[in-house]
Amino acid sequence: MNDRIRLQAREAMKKQGLTQEQLGERAGIPRTHVSQMLSGAIGKMPDRWTALADALGMEIVLQPKLDAPIPLAEELERR
Repeated sequence: MNDRIRLQAREAMKKQGLTQEQLGERAGIPRTHVSQMLSGAIGKMPDRWTALADALGMEIVLQPKLDAPIPLAEELERR
């Protein structure tokens, strides 16, 4: 499951044209931590959440928010 979350995060970054530095700035997280999170070195989803989701026949996924910020690429084009 952690691999799926990391893949979804990377795909969202690519779609929005964000670097790790830019994502970190948006999230208030140092770029080095973003890198470690994306590689799986830190920030793993707690096993208990995974177990609860499995027991409910569900999975934890990332999906765009309805009120998501404008992707950086579009923001820069508007300037």
